Amino acid sequence: MEPLDQNRSIYAHKLNHTAKVINKFVPQGSILERLMNFAASVPDFRRCDKGNIRHRLNDIIILMILGRTCGHVGRSDIIAFGKYNLSLVSTKKS
Repeated sequence: MEPLDQNRSIYAHKLNHTAKVINKFVPQGSILERLMNFAASVPDFRRCDKGNIRHRLNDIIILMILGRTCGHVGRSDIIAFGKYNLSLVSTKKS
């Protein structure tokens, strides 16, 4: 029995078939680095000329993703998560 090629699986209906898996993974840095690159690529359409922007959009996106990943749902929970972890980071640096 020939192994299947995932690009052309014409024998997929046969029983006891084996799949040929080709690893095309090329490491492109850490997950956090790729996440930061994604967050930086999102265009910011907020009004910058009024002077009311306190935080960069990519920081807000990262905080939202990490907060939701850790199980925080509401806005106040995510803000508390960010403040708590920011205090942990600042105490570790000193």
